[in-house]
Amino acid sequence: MEPLLKSLIHSNRPLDDFQTIAVRKMLGAAQTELSALEETILKVSLVLAELEEQKGLQYESIIALKAAVSPMRRIPPEILGEVFLLCRDNSLETASYSISDVREAPMLLTHTSSSWRSNCHQTPRLWNHIYLKSVTGFRTLRSLEKILPRSGNLPLYVDLETFKPTSHALSPEHVLNLLFRHHDRFRTLHIGLKGSNLQYVSQENRTLANLALVHIHIPNTDPDIASTLAFFKEASSIQQASIAADYDPSRPHSLRSSFCWSQLTLLELRVPLALLEARDILTQCKKLRMCHLSTLNFASDSDMPPSLQAFQLPDLHHLEIQFENDDADVPPDIFFQIFSFPYLQHLAINSMAWAPLILLRLYDRSQFKLQELDLRFLALSAQDLVRFIARIPSLQNLRLECCAVNDEPSMPARHIFDWL
Repeated sequence: MEPLLKSLIHSNRPLDDFQTIAVRKMLGAAQTELSALEETILKVSLVLAELEEQKGLQYESIIALKAAVSPMRRIPPEILGEVFLLCRDNSLETASYSISDVREAPMLLTHTSSSWRSNCHQTPRLWNHIYLKSVTGFRTLRSLEKILPRSGNLPLYVDLETFKPTSHALSPEHVLNLLFRHHDRFRTLHIGLKGSNLQYVSQENRTLANLALVHIHIPNTDPDIASTLAFFKEASSIQQASIAADYDPSRPHSLRSSFCWSQLTLLELRVPLALLEARDILTQCKKLRMCHLSTLNFASDSDMPPSLQAFQLPDLHHLEIQFENDDADVPPDIFFQIFSFPYLQHLAINSMAWAPLILLRLYDRSQFKLQELDLRFLALSAQDLVRFIARIPSLQNLRLECCAVNDEPSMPARHIFDWL
């Protein structure tokens, strides 16, 4: 642009005819050049777009080629399945785990790739641990409809917990009946539902013929523990049972119900329970090998008079017992006085109220070869303790915790360990 025209453009002075003609020529040339530049830019843009597309294709090709030589691809499907199982087992350790949770294995693994999804779906062991935090959600129902067929015919390990219903809740009947249609595959069952929820399970789905272990947690809001136990009256293969209740000493429970006590080899009771009722339950467990009783209350039960008939548990080798009440009228000896445990190896007792002769009488009846003795919060004289220990040369481990070992003239407490 000529200097004179440039100065005219940046001023308010009018152009003469010569200047107007010159400016119009320059304007036409500038528009032509602009059109050429726009056309060039369009061509270059198309080239860039094509290059970007080629770049993306090459990137995908590189990813595919890297995947082709990836060590993961060379892992046999059965080994990959074991890796998936380890991921699942790690997820099981989390308190909030649910098999329908897409953030946890195995559901998470199905979202990685089509090959992983196929491998997951074809590994039945990934799907036979059914952990559910809700039995009232539509999502739970839909997940179960997909998950149960994937488990094939494998045994099922089921964990059901009470969960606050969501706004999109439905009756527990749908989820429970869908799950319990596979009752013949149940091997273990951990259940934290109210007894009223179990009524939704139809009678034909209650056989549980192959159930070997049951863990029952009774919520403090559930008064009907008997109906929960009665649910398992036809479970003919249960050998291990754990029954726990939220501790409330003002509300003792009653376990008088049709339950498979006679076939148990392991029993764990963590329920506020009358002492005589606990003793009656134990007399029904003739095959018992391990037993843990806690939160027993000394309060007498007027409907269950004391029995003096001797009873032997020939297979019991591990017994742990905890008495809660230390000021009741019924002493703990009333629990032990009918029993003998000839093959007992481990004995643990926790009680504030204790008669010194209980251990001696128990040994006289049983003549066991005890190996481990754990006494907590017992009031014993040093002489009584030594007299008991002296009768058991097989004893290997002794634990005394917060026990009141009283001095006597014949044996001060401080000399116990000198004697040992």
